[in-house]
Amino acid sequence: MFIPRRRPASGGLRTNANTFSQVWSSGMDELWFLFGFESSEIDMSSRATKQLTRLRSPSAKEAIDCMRRDGAVIFKQLVPVVSIKQALADVQHALEHGYGKYKEGDFFEDRTSRATGLLRLSSSYAHDQLGHRLLRDIADHFLTTRHEERMANGEPYLWETPPQISSCIAFKIDPGAKAQILHRDDSIYHNVHEPITTWTEPRDLSRDSSLSLFVAGTESTADNGATRLIPGSHLLGSNEEPQEKDAIPAELEPGDGLFMLSSVYHGGGANITSERTRIVFASSIIRGILRQEENQFLTVPMETMRKYPENVQRFAGFLQQFPELGWVNSMQDQA
Repeated sequence: MFIPRRRPASGGLRTNANTFSQVWSSGMDELWFLFGFESSEIDMSSRATKQLTRLRSPSAKEAIDCMRRDGAVIFKQLVPVVSIKQALADVQHALEHGYGKYKEGDFFEDRTSRATGLLRLSSSYAHDQLGHRLLRDIADHFLTTRHEERMANGEPYLWETPPQISSCIAFKIDPGAKAQILHRDDSIYHNVHEPITTWTEPRDLSRDSSLSLFVAGTESTADNGATRLIPGSHLLGSNEEPQEKDAIPAELEPGDGLFMLSSVYHGGGANITSERTRIVFASSIIRGILRQEENQFLTVPMETMRKYPENVQRFAGFLQQFPELGWVNSMQDQA
């Protein structure tokens, strides 16, 4: 989630599917979607839907198909409600005491507050949201950066860099908050898009810089500020203006999850209620070759990070991406 400021007035890995699975240490056993060469099995001529698909079974394949077409998909009851309640309790102090409170005129207005550094604040969030297998699997598919080249010895090398966490934020939209302008999250990475008519793989696997998972902490409706988004807008070129009339609210119950590519035009909704606050947990994931929006190495105390399982540590960027990205002192894996 990027937060633009108003301008003043004046890699690599020589690997195959098996070794890549070992890198993640996540028990992954379905690897077909990591390499993304299955477009022949999908009818990509279908146009984006006007309403988002809502899935109930935890299927990465179904989610990826929907995101290719619409740019986003909703999972019902992605996270147990008991975990959501614990995460809300963990971030309540930060949200209520102005942690990251916005000023009038900011990209988020003064009736929106945030709790940042969720890995520092909530182990429940870390385990059940950031550590959710679906998030890792979907991010692996869309955000793994890879290319193949031949070295002087004539052998082909496949270089791969897995995705990593960009930011972990809880947003609270209070009654009276105005709607946020429709925007793309990957603008922060100067990602300029050419218009396309359909998503085609492998061509478009390098199109997005990031993706996000929004998990509802409270009921999220059109009236209390549900995220508005334009299905299919991930296909638009950067010079095509998004139209507010095409945006729909992504209404969620507590524990529901919205997966969304960073090229989708979206924005927080207006909270026109008198007393219903809307809280959402937002996990942004980027390509491993890009800089994190929220610096996890400085945000999360090392003693806290050490308590998390290895897959969460690696997702946060605590790994050496063989052979040379992220090493410290010597080329040894630091996770």
